[in-house]
Amino acid sequence: MLINKANKFCLIILFCLMLYPFSAIYAQTSQELLYEGIGYDQKHNYDKALECYSKAIEIDPNFAGPYNLRGNIYAQKGFFELALADYSMFIKLEPNNSGGYHNRGNLYSSYKQYYNLAISDYSRAIQLGDSCFTRRARGIVYIETHQYYLALEDFKRMTELNDEEGYCYKSQVYGLIGDYQSAINECEGLLEKYQDHPIALFNLGQAYDLLGENDEAIQYYQRLNGRTFRDAKIMNKVNARLLGDWDSYKEWVY
Repeated sequence: MLINKANKFCLIILFCLMLYPFSAIYAQTSQELLYEGIGYDQKHNYDKALECYSKAIEIDPNFAGPYNLRGNIYAQKGFFELALADYSMFIKLEPNNSGGYHNRGNLYSSYKQYYNLAISDYSRAIQLGDSCFTRRARGIVYIETHQYYLALEDFKRMTELNDEEGYCYKSQVYGLIGDYQSAINECEGLLEKYQDHPIALFNLGQAYDLLGENDEAIQYYQRLNGRTFRDAKIMNKVNARLLGDWDSYKEWVY
């Protein structure tokens, strides 16, 4: 009798489980979906990552993390409005997180008409948590808007934060404002630590070049012989000098 009752009880449980949606038993949490999305993100499977982040948001619209990560993918795909909406929601939910301001600043900096908004977001990110990444990003926008001395301040701060690329960026700014000796000083300091730093070598070459000291300049251009750069302007200037052409490409290449 007891066995029959136990069997009936088990059948009732089994029947209830059959009625309950199978997906609900194994439903993922928003946190699990976030981690799954990050996994796809790292494998460059962005469509699956988007799907995970969107499901996480659907489950918990107040979960900030997926908005920021989904915004990154939208930005990468060129979906400005969607990326902007996600970054702005992340900032609304996490107003003291510098990452949201930095990422939205990156989005704005991709469009010249939004440079001022990019600077504003980068500045807020720096207030919340100073970093070389944001200093570099804001400094580059300052260069694009010809605010060279503000750019210098950001790149100087990079060196204070032990990012030695700050010296390279400072040399770029000095070159753009025509202070070639300061550009040389910055690059020589960088070469003391990295003897074959390509941009330092190039900037030394063009600094001496623009000072009219061709014998000094050619030594640095020759050290770049055989190297490749993504920027065609750099390659063109180096190749011209190696071929003895000192009349073309007279401007500072940035």
